[in-house]
Amino acid sequence: MKEIRYFFSQYLLPKKIFFFLFIFFTFCNSLKAQRNYDSSLKSKIAYSHLPNISDSDMAVTYRNISLLYQGKNIDSAIFYGQKSITLAKKISSNRLLTPSLIQQGSNYIWAADYDKALALITECISIASEDNNFEDLQGANDLLSYIYQLTGVWDKAWIYAIKSLEINLLHSYESNYSAASVHSSLANIYAGLNDYENAEKFFYIAKQGYVSDSDFDNLANCYLDIAKMYIPQKKYLRAKSNLDTAYKMFVSENEDIQIADALETYGLYFLSLNQYDSSYFFYTKAFDIYVKNNLPVDEHRVKISLAKIAYFQNNFPLAKQLLIDGYDFYKSRKETSLRLEILLWLNKTDMAQGIKENASSYFNEYLNLSDSIKQYNSELRARELSTRYQLEKAKQENENLKAKNELQTQRLTILVISGIIVFITSLLLSVLYRQKNLALNQVKNLQQQTEFNNKELANLNNVKDKLISMIAHDLRSPLASLQNTLSLTIDNTLNKEEFARLGRILEGEMYNLRGMLDNMLLWARQQVMDIKVNKTHFNVSATVNEILSLYENNIVHKGLLVQNNLPENLDVYSDKDILTTVIRNILSNAIKFTNTGKNITIFHHYSGNKHFIGFKDEGIGITDDVLQKINRHEFVSHRGTSNEKGTGLGILFSRELLQKLGENMGIETMPGKGTTVEFSISQSDEVPE
Repeated sequence: MKEIRYFFSQYLLPKKIFFFLFIFFTFCNSLKAQRNYDSSLKSKIAYSHLPNISDSDMAVTYRNISLLYQGKNIDSAIFYGQKSITLAKKISSNRLLTPSLIQQGSNYIWAADYDKALALITECISIASEDNNFEDLQGANDLLSYIYQLTGVWDKAWIYAIKSLEINLLHSYESNYSAASVHSSLANIYAGLNDYENAEKFFYIAKQGYVSDSDFDNLANCYLDIAKMYIPQKKYLRAKSNLDTAYKMFVSENEDIQIADALETYGLYFLSLNQYDSSYFFYTKAFDIYVKNNLPVDEHRVKISLAKIAYFQNNFPLAKQLLIDGYDFYKSRKETSLRLEILLWLNKTDMAQGIKENASSYFNEYLNLSDSIKQYNSELRARELSTRYQLEKAKQENENLKAKNELQTQRLTILVISGIIVFITSLLLSVLYRQKNLALNQVKNLQQQTEFNNKELANLNNVKDKLISMIAHDLRSPLASLQNTLSLTIDNTLNKEEFARLGRILEGEMYNLRGMLDNMLLWARQQVMDIKVNKTHFNVSATVNEILSLYENNIVHKGLLVQNNLPENLDVYSDKDILTTVIRNILSNAIKFTNTGKNITIFHHYSGNKHFIGFKDEGIGITDDVLQKINRHEFVSHRGTSNEKGTGLGILFSRELLQKLGENMGIETMPGKGTTVEFSISQSDEVPE
């Protein structure tokens, strides 16, 4: 560390006035907070030494002392946390043990010892589940989500956050645990996946919850997380405002480790602005606190940031020394996210020094490591759909259980009343008979409602399975191609010619991908809820030209001649969105299955008070067995003449949409000769306004 300080003292010009004011402000606030902190801590410790204090009160006191030490001295926090656990086990009190396990698990997270934290939280979940202790069960799941957020395992982080939220929704009346922490977890997960719109939404909900609960410690952490979210978006004013608020709150509570976290974030903020002297100042302040509290994970993370500053100051040997140190440390801990970042910077550092062989080796190692964790981000959205479905299913099952309990209670009441009536009078027997019939009718109604709900759930499950299947198999390839191209572009691996060639290919894939997404989303919406028909007057020829412009690159790339022979003033009265989807699907198939240099003709004729729009191509045609599958409403997906990928929804979904409008579609085809697809649009007597 001395070598690092020497380098920066030689190459950077510190802003002495700024630093003096910063140190003075920190000292004044820390002095005041230190007095309050010491007073609270001393009173807790003094209480623990009182005679005749019960073991249960002592366990709670030790847990409170551990919490006070957590932001000041993590070793002391762990020491008192263990004493609290030991006492709770001694008196066999699960109600005292579970919050003590959560506190100690939190201590180990601060110490970056995630294995011990996982073991404690898992034990807590087991005990809380058996005791129906929903408050600590929610807190434990929330803490598990936070562990996986820190390690970048976003799918598991999402699963445990949803579990915590589900417990809060179903058992909020039995738990005082706030939902604010769950919303904060969801916000951090979305921020980790660069979905900043949803992240901001959940951060706002979390802030409101913490303010409502007067939970200012977590509120300060929330402001810090928001600042970290804004920095990569280059929204520096918002980042600085939230960061200043968080820092002041940490100083007021004299929480050293959280102060260090805020100082480290200041370092990141100034590094993003290329203000290396200010960045170095804050990073070294944070580094000193981490060293003082024996937090090696945080120390090495700061070293990576200092290596970046050295790189930008062209001191590549020092940068590489710091990076190698961090790489060895995190590799021994099997942490992939920071290793990926280090490998990229090692590649940059060796490239800057002309050591191309080493740079290539680091890049290849980066690709291999990256491939092992890429699937998490691509599969998270599909898992989110499945998780939400399971949550709705759980709610429905809960309602069914309530209905069954009510029915059982009613049956018992009927039996008791019937026994009394038998001994009293025959007149009351007739009343009982009517009540019994009423109960049977209610049972039948409940059975019918259950059957209806089961059908609805089966339909939703079918839609979910199909969506997940299509997303997993049909959308992964173009997205992976785009991601790989962007990675190569960022690393300056591609030259301009290669980038232009890949860009044209990707542009075509993105047009196809957008069409597939539109089809899947509209189809899913149709399966779950009925699509409303909204008819308006519009020009079909202009609509066709708009759609052709979207496929212009594909048409030019394949050398196709597309002729739009529709009358320019062909106005119809129908649902424009539905017909646009139908036309786009038919044109997409025609382009996809037509060989290079062939023709596609769009024609029109009028018959029987109906317009007929046709699309004739000189493509590869459709075989009889495939046409039969289409007529049986089966999914059929084939590669195009240029290996284009589809979902198999196009023609099938278009026919279903036309049926909603009361229109028909016809297909005439001959393998090797081409295909003609024609659909009708009924003529309206309405005059456009």
